[in-house]
Amino acid sequence: MSTTNAPNGEQAEDNQMAQAIIAGGCFWCTEAVMNDVIGVGSVESGYIGGDDPDPTYKAVCSGTTGHAEGVRVTFDPSVLSYGDLLDVFLGTHDPTQLNRQGHDVGTQYRSAIFPLGDAQAAEAEAAIARWNAENSCNAVTTIEGLEGGARSIWHSAEGYHQEYWEGDGQRNPYCLATIPPKLEKLRKSFAGKVKSWGPQKTMPKLDRSYTMNHDVQSEFRVAFDCSEDAAQWPWLALPAQHPLVIQTQNFWTSVGATQAIGSRDDDKWSALTWTDWELGDRKAGMAQRGVFERKGKEGEMAFTTTLYDKLDRKIVTIGGKGVIFKNRNFEDWREGSKSVASKAKLPQDDFVYATQKQLGLSRLEPPLLGPLAQNNETLATQALITKSNGLMPGHPFFSGSGDHVNAPHLAEIGRQTASLLNASLLREGAQLEITSGEMDMHRYIELDTPFAVVLEEHTDVMAKLRISQLEKSCAVIIMRWRLI
Repeated sequence: MSTTNAPNGEQAEDNQMAQAIIAGGCFWCTEAVMNDVIGVGSVESGYIGGDDPDPTYKAVCSGTTGHAEGVRVTFDPSVLSYGDLLDVFLGTHDPTQLNRQGHDVGTQYRSAIFPLGDAQAAEAEAAIARWNAENSCNAVTTIEGLEGGARSIWHSAEGYHQEYWEGDGQRNPYCLATIPPKLEKLRKSFAGKVKSWGPQKTMPKLDRSYTMNHDVQSEFRVAFDCSEDAAQWPWLALPAQHPLVIQTQNFWTSVGATQAIGSRDDDKWSALTWTDWELGDRKAGMAQRGVFERKGKEGEMAFTTTLYDKLDRKIVTIGGKGVIFKNRNFEDWREGSKSVASKAKLPQDDFVYATQKQLGLSRLEPPLLGPLAQNNETLATQALITKSNGLMPGHPFFSGSGDHVNAPHLAEIGRQTASLLNASLLREGAQLEITSGEMDMHRYIELDTPFAVVLEEHTDVMAKLRISQLEKSCAVIIMRWRLI
């Protein structure tokens, strides 16, 4: 868990973004609201205002540490002023409730502002006075942390709390009952400051289909045939067992099957958050047919796809889970994080990539990774994916939205990392085959901005990678392989 002394964070490092720390009940709710405000780049849940030097969620929930559940908001002050941010904060929770919000009771749920300097302290006092005057009552919101010491230190919450509403929160009964009314209040009271206000954009319509001849055997199971047209699908030139091929098929087969079943809703955005795969017959050729099966409970996005070649040999079994953004104008919501990432863009010519030979690439495939380097006691590298090396025509095999790094990119990052680890054996003529993989994707990775690839574990036959961008964990990749 990372900690930060709060007064040092008023202005972000690039001197363009600023930060604010506020607490107004359960941080899942406050984070969901702040993520929907125009000008907000990112929101981090955490703990502040207590004495325990290493607070945990369990300890804070006990009410014994003195901490409040809060959020640290990174925002663009040229778009959203600190005073306006506080007006939104005070207007989307009940600042008259002392040490509680609704059924959440305890000092950890208090209404509080933690100014990051004297200027913010003055604006906090003015915002509370404004709210009191406009509502003809007095807020009990406290202004804390200016005295310094332990109570001014920000502690980032455990990873599973971050962006909770966009993931598990969509299935959490507490969140489903509590957060939508807060978002509705945000839209009614601050319409001009809401990312998701106005006509909702829908997912882009797909103009082609990789699957055909769908046989809908039940609302949970679809059999289908696969296209063998390499002109339309250039990645078919790669081996059937290639991770890039498998993850590209993962997307197109799930789209085709859910359209056939009638469960795909183009009016709502969705995202793959987890996938795994395991090879079947290593001699199998390119996919000719497959079976898609929906898994999990009603309303969950979970599935398994199995692909077979023309000799009916099993190529691979792929699992997937995802999330549907029920209440989100996806493109507008992501504008904040894209804006933050754009300030850290790096021209591709300034990035040092590993060689194609080190990465096990053909002369047609551009590299995505830099060379491996020792970082303290850990092996790590950097990656940079742009439209030039991560999308057609610059890369002959990648397709996708062109908006962000996607699952096929991450699968290829895993494969290229495995190649780096085995570079000496590959030089001697060995061939690398990824036999299975798993990817947990919990934050979008933006194009054109470098991201870190850290080897948390590795042996002769596997590697576990942590992917981070702008110091935010984005994904965990596990790759297993054999050398032929």
